[in-house]
Amino acid sequence: MRRFLILCAAMALSAGAAMAKPQIAPLAESAWSPEQQAMVAAYWKGPVGNDVRTFINHPTLVKGIAPFADYILNESTLPSRHRALLVMRAAALANSPYVWGKYAKYATDSGLSAAELQRVADGPDAKWAEFEATLLRAADELHDNSFISTPTWDALAKTYNTNQLIDATFTVAEFTTLATTINSIGIEPDAGFAKLPKVTHKKPAKRGWEPLATPRVPILQPDQWTEEQAKLVDPKGMKKPVFVVLAAFVNHTAMYIKRQTISDQIRSGSVIPPRVREFAISRILARTKGHAEWAGHMGALKAAGFAEADLPRVAMPGYDGLSPADAATARAVDEIFDNDRISEKTWTELSAHFKPPEIIDIALAAGGYRMVAMAINTFGVPIEREKVPATMP
Repeated sequence: MRRFLILCAAMALSAGAAMAKPQIAPLAESAWSPEQQAMVAAYWKGPVGNDVRTFINHPTLVKGIAPFADYILNESTLPSRHRALLVMRAAALANSPYVWGKYAKYATDSGLSAAELQRVADGPDAKWAEFEATLLRAADELHDNSFISTPTWDALAKTYNTNQLIDATFTVAEFTTLATTINSIGIEPDAGFAKLPKVTHKKPAKRGWEPLATPRVPILQPDQWTEEQAKLVDPKGMKKPVFVVLAAFVNHTAMYIKRQTISDQIRSGSVIPPRVREFAISRILARTKGHAEWAGHMGALKAAGFAEADLPRVAMPGYDGLSPADAATARAVDEIFDNDRISEKTWTELSAHFKPPEIIDIALAAGGYRMVAMAINTFGVPIEREKVPATMP
């Protein structure tokens, strides 16, 4: 464990430095195929920046990530000012110049003054009204621990209903995912972007959370589903309980529909082999202590080619005994959790085994399931099996 902590500290020393150049060059619009043009027109609103011009190198990425980002920004149940506070704090915590610069105008259009935007970077203790300080504190807790503490949750719940609590959690989780993917590629801010100010935040010495005794978000059973919910989680009309994660998320049907696009991108739109995808997913679940998803994920790991004896190694700290490709993948996932970006060194190691779109998918799988862990941990989704799997990290 000591060697693992030293390794993490060493990675942190180099994590904040910007890459000398993007790992994947933005594709000029003049070079887009008709299919790429149509995809951007269908799924992206507003000016096309370096992020879209980079994502378009990956055939399915834009349609996989744009709908949920648009939901968070424009359709969620949160007041626009609250959305902006959470989006910008997530960008600041991930030390993402691109995401900060891209959404600074969105934040001011949502009611934040220039001085308040600076104070978002200063954090929850920077003279905010009580509820807004609580929102920023929730973002910090999600970033650090993949979990909102009980005092913070209870304070939010005095003002927010269940759907708003779900949306607040996913706002931070989604923009952490986008920030870590963009950071890892090294996408350069567009001309005129606001600069990311100095961020005030100190990670706790110990990161993690303690499982809740009871769920905070209802785990809906078949007799509790609305007609719309039943169509989403039980399209064949079996009327049997579904995976507990889905039974929690479907409380908020509008969010569920849009979030499914990024889930589908990771699960079926990905260009990496299933074994690599499941390894990256399981590694991030181990780091975030996403126990409910880990317990339900054993079947997918085995179907992807992992033997029972291999499962503990997926979650074990360090990289001894792993193949070069697995070690590079594990290191990339660890860096996303520890530093919110894949380092240049690790990207180079990955490049010996994977093409650029595949590395994007590794980053998105890790970021996307960090998002899932933030939600299931915070919502108190229980482990579905009676007994905790022996392989539980």
